[in-house]
Amino acid sequence: DPTLAESFGLSEATGALIAGIQRNGPAATAGLRLGDVITQVNGKKIINSRTLINAITSNRPGTTLKLEVLRGGETLKAEAIIGERPQPGQQQ
Repeated sequence: DPTLAESFGLSEATGALIAGIQRNGPAATAGLRLGDVITQVNGKKIINSRTLINAITSNRPGTTLKLEVLRGGETLKAEAIIGERPQPGQQQ
């Protein structure tokens, strides 16, 4: 919502908030943190969590994604390598 977007330094309510990270997973390896907001993947604007999921799943495991992330009011660049989704009960 607009209030939450403003608290993250966004001019509009877009992007995908990172609310959980798997230990040793692609996001952790890329240096992403809880509370980061992903605003772009490979130059494409991320509107919400659904567009983020679509941007990720439209690529194969092993593909490197270029991310634009908002953290503490600053825009950062990161790269994440898509991993395979863990099976139920599989340890990370």
